[in-house]
Amino acid sequence: MIKAPDARRRQFFSQLLGTDAASTTRRQPWHRVPEVGAGDGDVLWSGWAGNGEVFVVGDEGTILHYDGNVDEASRQWQRMETPSRLPLHGIWGLRSDQLIAVGWMGTILHWDGHQWQQRYGGVIDDKERFAACAENTPLFAIDGNADGHAWAVGDNGMILHYDGTEWIREPSPTQVNLRAVACAPDGQVYAAGAEGTVVLRNSEGQWVRLNCPLGSGFQAMLLTGDNELLLAGGRYFVDKGGFRGELVRYQDGQFQALNFKEDMPRLRAIRSYRDGALIVGDQGRLYYLEGLDLNPLESNTIHDLMDIVPLPTGEALAVGDFGLVLRYNGQNWAEFNVGTENFLYDVWGTPLDDIYAVGLSGTLTHFDGTRWNVQPTRTRDDLLSVSGTSGANAYAVGTRGQILRLDNGHWIRERSGTDHGLRSVCATRNGPIYAVGDRGLILRRSP
Repeated sequence: MIKAPDARRRQFFSQLLGTDAASTTRRQPWHRVPEVGAGDGDVLWSGWAGNGEVFVVGDEGTILHYDGNVDEASRQWQRMETPSRLPLHGIWGLRSDQLIAVGWMGTILHWDGHQWQQRYGGVIDDKERFAACAENTPLFAIDGNADGHAWAVGDNGMILHYDGTEWIREPSPTQVNLRAVACAPDGQVYAAGAEGTVVLRNSEGQWVRLNCPLGSGFQAMLLTGDNELLLAGGRYFVDKGGFRGELVRYQDGQFQALNFKEDMPRLRAIRSYRDGALIVGDQGRLYYLEGLDLNPLESNTIHDLMDIVPLPTGEALAVGDFGLVLRYNGQNWAEFNVGTENFLYDVWGTPLDDIYAVGLSGTLTHFDGTRWNVQPTRTRDDLLSVSGTSGANAYAVGTRGQILRLDNGHWIRERSGTDHGLRSVCATRNGPIYAVGDRGLILRRSP
C-alpha cells in the first residue's frame, strides 16, 4: 500500500509550487526549474510523483530528483548519478524507492532507494559500439500494476514484461513502433503506437491487435473506465493540408475520433486530472479535457511539451523540450516576464525580492520583488551559473573562463586565468568561492 505523504511532505510540495499560505500573494503559476542541468538541446521526457517526491527523466541519462532536502548548493532539485548517458523516455514505480526508467538502446534502469542500476539494454559489441541486437531496441514508455509487474514498449513492436524479478520479451502482434502502454485494474494491458495501432494483452497473457480504422500515430493513452481509453497523437489530414493532433476514444469495442473546433498540433501526453484530463503537445500547447469540452490553457512557451506529472497538491508539472519544466496551479499557466528572450541557464537568490538569472550571450537579469530588469554585463559569452551569499555578494561564471562579480550593484569582470568554460559556481558564507568547468577545472577564490 502506498502511504499518503505526511504533513512535512505536503509542506514541501506546497513550497515547490508556491501554494503555502505565506507565498500565496507571490505565487507564480509556473516556473522553469533552475536546477534542471539539461542542455538547451536536451529534452525532459517524463516524470513520476509520489510519496512526497518527484523524479524527472530525459536526454543524456538525466534523472532529476526533488525530495525537499537541500544540498550543499542550497538546491532542492538534484541531478542523480546514473550508470548510463543514454536518453531516458519513461519512468514508473509503486513507491519512490522502487522505480524503473526506460529509454534509448533498450536501456532499463532500476532504482532501489540508494542507486540506479542498469538491468537491460545498452549492449556493446567487441568494437565498443552498440550491438545490432533486439535487446538494444529503443523503449519509449512503461507502466505497471499494483502487483509490481510492468510492461515497457518501443520500436518495432517491442514489448517487455517485468515479472518482479527479470525482464522477458513477449510475442507482439505488430512490428510498428509503440509509444504508449497502460495497465488496467482487471489485469489487461494496452499498448499503442504508429499507424493507428492498438494492441491488448488479454487475461490469457496473449497480445492481440484491436481493429482501429484510424491511421493516427498514437503517442499516449489514458484509461477512463472498464475497457475504455482516450488515445492522443496525430496524423496527416488531407482536407486540412497538413499534420494535426488527434484525440480518439475507445469505448464498447469501437474507436471514434473526437472532433473539436480548434486544430491541435501533435499531442504527446494525456493524464487524469481532477474531473477530466490534462493534455500536452507540440508548440507548448496545453489543454484540459472535461467530457467533450476541450479547453486550451496558456503555457507562455512555444517549446514542445512531452509529459505531465500530477502532484499530491492537486497541481501538476509539465516537462518538455529545452530542459523545460512548467508548473500548473489548477487555474492557469503563467510566465515571468524576465526582460529577455534569450535562453536562461541558472537562477539564484536570497529572499523572494532579490533574485538573479543568467543565460545566453551574457544575459543577466534581476528580480526585485516586482519586476525583472536586464543588467549590463559587458560580455557576449554565455553565463552558465550564478551564486552568492547575499544580494550584495554574488558571482556569475560562463564560457571562455568568464567570471563576473557583483560590486556595489554593478557586475565587473574578474581575471580567471583560463579560457576553459566554467559550468558552475558556489559561494559559501565567510568562506571561499569555487568555480568548476571543462577538463576537470576547479578554481578557488578567497572571500
